Amino acid sequence: NKETLPSIIVDGDSFLSVHKNLLLEIYTKGITEAHGDPWKGTARSASVLAIFRDTPNSLQKMPNIYKQGDQDPALVRENYKKELLRFDHDGTYTYGERTRSYFGFDQLEKIKKVLKNDPNHAATIQRFDPIKDMTPYLEEGSGKQKFTHDPCLTHDIFFILNNKIHSFHIARAHNTVNAYPENIFGLF
Repeated sequence: NKETLPSIIVDGDSFLSVHKNLLLEIYTKGITEAHGDPWKGTARSASVLAIFRDTPNSLQKMPNIYKQGDQDPALVRENYKKELLRFDHDGTYTYGERTRSYFGFDQLEKIKKVLKNDPNHAATIQRFDPIKDMTPYLEEGSGKQKFTHDPCLTHDIFFILNNKIHSFHIARAHNTVNAYPENIFGLF
């Protein structure tokens, strides 16, 4: 497929079944194109809605196959949670800094106020800054064209339904094999 961006829906009762089917669908139906970073080779792209039917059980424990170096899955999740809640900026991109202070205010606190004042209102957290995140530059030494940042977790949408808060997370991933699981488990 070189022309049509497919919309893929995958669902399942376990994280592994959803992830396996997600990868299979992207690789068999996704657009095949050169990666934006040419040295990375071919990329496959698709728009995907991943549905976890039994969320409390399917996302309760991150499977051991997602171990990262010396970090077991429990530590990966704990570190991800810390990054997501950080206010500070140490010169590197963090989801927490983008959520809590980057745009001049704490978006998480604003979400709480908006939903408390009007439970019928949906509210969005934005982490993506198109100018800062997608500015191309040439890497010194190699001459490779790179981009400044390309955050996976771009937006979170929160809403209240039947007196219960729900969230819908929008992520773009160029590493569906490794980064996608970390994003899903980190957010959960």
